[in-house]
Amino acid sequence: MANQLNVSPGAILTTSTEFTDVGDTARRIVTDVEGKLPPPEDIAGHDEYGEAFAKQFGPALLGANRLLTDVGGGLDKTGADLKFTAAHLP
Repeated sequence: MANQLNVSPGAILTTSTEFTDVGDTARRIVTDVEGKLPPPEDIAGHDEYGEAFAKQFGPALLGANRLLTDVGGGLDKTGADLKFTAAHLP
């Protein structure tokens, strides 16, 4: 039957854990980096370009942390939604 869709609840459950695993990894990157980088001034130097880098580094790092945290949360939600779907298939 060409117009049929067969879905395996077991396969959906397996896939759901992969999403949550990647979400955990995204959040772990944030905690692994936190507090381990030297001050931006020590990385960049004290010339005009180093100061410009240092000024932008903090906001950029904060943005990256937010991105990874939000991606982790989105992947967790996707995993939870897949588990819900698998549990409620007929």
